[in-house]
Amino acid sequence: MGTATSGWTGAPRSSGVLQQARRQLDWPLDRDFRILSIDGGGIKGIFAATLLARLESTYLSGRGLAGHFDMIAGTSTGGIIALGLALGLSAADILDLYLSRGADIFPRQRDFGLVRPAYKPDVLDAELRRRFGVHILGDAVTRLCIPSADGKHGDVAVFKTPHHPNFARDWTMPAVDIALATSAAPTFLRVHQTGGYYFIDGGVWANNPAMIAVVDALSCFNIERRQIRVLSLGGGSRKPKLNNWQLRLGGIAGWLLPNGTLIESMMHYSTMNADGQAGLLIGRDRLTRIQPEGPAAGVHMTDFVQAARLLPPEAERIANDFGAAIARDFLLASTEPATFYHGPRSGSQ
Repeated sequence: MGTATSGWTGAPRSSGVLQQARRQLDWPLDRDFRILSIDGGGIKGIFAATLLARLESTYLSGRGLAGHFDMIAGTSTGGIIALGLALGLSAADILDLYLSRGADIFPRQRDFGLVRPAYKPDVLDAELRRRFGVHILGDAVTRLCIPSADGKHGDVAVFKTPHHPNFARDWTMPAVDIALATSAAPTFLRVHQTGGYYFIDGGVWANNPAMIAVVDALSCFNIERRQIRVLSLGGGSRKPKLNNWQLRLGGIAGWLLPNGTLIESMMHYSTMNADGQAGLLIGRDRLTRIQPEGPAAGVHMTDFVQAARLLPPEAERIANDFGAAIARDFLLASTEPATFYHGPRSGSQ
């Protein structure tokens, strides 16, 4: 068992990077490593939350599904869902957050976002505190990987539960701070300042965290690539197509005006890249990618009205068409409880 080490040191997170291969922990050869990965995408988290709630009600008698995955990875809104599931909330509880408070988190009356963020984080902050309480990352019941970025030092950040002896830094961090850190989307919500760090949305580099989870599993456990199975949930995206401003002028205005595509382009391409890499490593037959199609795919990440109208029925359609296959691959049996090496679930306090 390790000793408790606070993650709030203010020093660059990269200063603690391991300089040799991580010692791999044993993993049974006859057991899959099941991963749930949830993309970022603001209010489009309604899609993943609806689908997961439907899976819980149909195949798990309403019980939470965290115990059916060996690891959950989530970026931004996906990080909020991942944290909620791992802290014992049902997907239905998390969906209620989006549907009951989404219009207040992303109101139609907003700042343009040119000199200050378009939205205030007050409502989201209050709701997270109400639902997550004083829980810390070490209270999670399953392994977590939650991406963010440290804008003070220019480092990427992945908050990890203490599921390996090396992971002694993050378990003390309040779940609310991690949720706000992973979801501080540039131009939309302000940087999340805490513990000497300035965190921004993990979507700037890992909007789809599937590869983060796959690499973490392979580096932490003595596991074959084909033992890994991933359920990857996206919020949908419009394929970026250059507009006339971008084609003819190429300046900043064409990328940042309300109909510009800079942020959406970054999210779309990083998402495609993560799926492509994960599929090459474990095989596309071991990667189940689910995301909205048709009009629902084009919902903007801050448009609550359209998200609430289009995404729940799309999630229900997919649950009807593919729910049985998802349940067969991921929900038929519970996983073994995760072993944590630090914190309240390690037995070493």
